[in-house]
Amino acid sequence: AISDVVKQEVQSVKTELRSELGGEINALKGELTEVKADVNEMKTDLAGVKEDLAEVKAEVAEVKTDLAGVKEDLTEVKAEVAEMKIGLAEVKADVRTINLKLENEVDFKLRLLLENYMPAAKRYETESGQVETLQSDMGTVKKAVEAHSGILNQHSEMIREHSEQLSKLVRLA
Repeated sequence: AISDVVKQEVQSVKTELRSELGGEINALKGELTEVKADVNEMKTDLAGVKEDLAEVKAEVAEVKTDLAGVKEDLTEVKAEVAEMKIGLAEVKADVRTINLKLENEVDFKLRLLLENYMPAAKRYETESGQVETLQSDMGTVKKAVEAHSGILNQHSEMIREHSEQLSKLVRLA
């Protein structure tokens, strides 16, 4: 009988609690359903974030690979630039040598050539008229020599003839 009373009492407390707390429990169940929906949505979003993160990781790995290639290329470019700097230094040294040679040898020879050429050119300029006069005079002298040679040949012939006649006369005498 006590146990029946206790059972009834417990039953009555349960009923009272259900009636008082039932609305709150149902509200909590509704909120819990919303929270579950939010959690499921977050799980879906998290799965999307995980996929995005996986893509980002793949892209980062690709960028790292590309960056390694760029670093290799940069190392090669630096080596080539270093070689070019050495080559440029050699070219500069060669240019210095050429400039010194031009200044010390070629300029000197050009000055010497000009010092001799200019007076010779002026002399030629002033004496070219004299050369023409000499050529003209030479033509005249040539004609005179030819004419005098002819006269001398005639005189030589006359002297030979006279010499033969004189020799005959000397033998006769």
